Amino acid sequence: GMDEVGEMRRSFEQMRVSLQARLDELNRLLVASQGVASSLKLDEALAPVIKAVADSGASSARIMLVREMIPSPVEINIRFAAGPDKDAYMHLDQQILALTEEQERLVMAVLSRTRGLDLDPNLANPESLIAVALRHESRYYGVLWAGYKKQHVFSESDIRFISTLASQAALAVANIRLFLTVEASRRQLEAILNSTPDPVLVTDASNRLILANPAAGHVFGVTIRRGERPDLERTIQVKALNDLLMLSSGERRSAEVRMPDGKTYLATASAMLAEGRTVGRVCILRDVTQLKEIDTLKSEFVSTVSHDLRSPLTLMRGYATMLEMAGDL
Repeated sequence: GMDEVGEMRRSFEQMRVSLQARLDELNRLLVASQGVASSLKLDEALAPVIKAVADSGASSARIMLVREMIPSPVEINIRFAAGPDKDAYMHLDQQILALTEEQERLVMAVLSRTRGLDLDPNLANPESLIAVALRHESRYYGVLWAGYKKQHVFSESDIRFISTLASQAALAVANIRLFLTVEASRRQLEAILNSTPDPVLVTDASNRLILANPAAGHVFGVTIRRGERPDLERTIQVKALNDLLMLSSGERRSAEVRMPDGKTYLATASAMLAEGRTVGRVCILRDVTQLKEIDTLKSEFVSTVSHDLRSPLTLMRGYATMLEMAGDL
């Protein structure tokens, strides 16, 4: 009958709408995951996440990070927002951040009737909100939350969608934090090496030069760019130094290296070990030219003084032997 056909049509239409909504949700998750994986910059990695939340119907989608998760030398933004009212509810960031540190998520369908937030009536407040903690491997990184201008009933699908995006955001923040930590350590080490007056050379297990600080570049006339690994013997044409760096022994060895310009360096090479095997060597050279000159001057001074003392003593000894010829004194 017509009623049965109409009912079937409505059922199919509901199925079509539900399937379309699910496909749209999966597509937003796919776009967000691709964006998260494509960058090691916080703003670029988190932008697809908050955009996906805003596109799902939220008037404001925000991410607030914990300040302590950023390495101290790095200055970086910790607030990210999207949506038509993206900054209207930013005064709630700190409260939501504190609450989600204690509980994994907040679901407030009617915000005005929910306890837990101190709402300022003079400021704009959402009617509904949902917040999920950004947590990865038991470390709390911040919160992803969405505010709705009109009341919103949160379904299991909505909660699952926001939670999935929060997991992706937490993974992105964890990876970027690790990258920033390593990058900060690299810059610190680079600054130390650049300010060190002693030449420093680093080779890999294949005797290729992977690092030469500016002092070493000045002495040997080499510049190692990032990614380059020139052969040691072709780059550093000082046999005594090459022999020291190519030793297979894992012990620390030292040797004096005479340079063509007449300077003398004390080179100390140590093996770099990883998981019990040698992966390269580090060599530090100290200019001992002045010390060698002082040692030479010392030897010459002692020789001169001993000669100048010996000559009058020899003369006095000769006269003393002649006193016997004069008889008793």
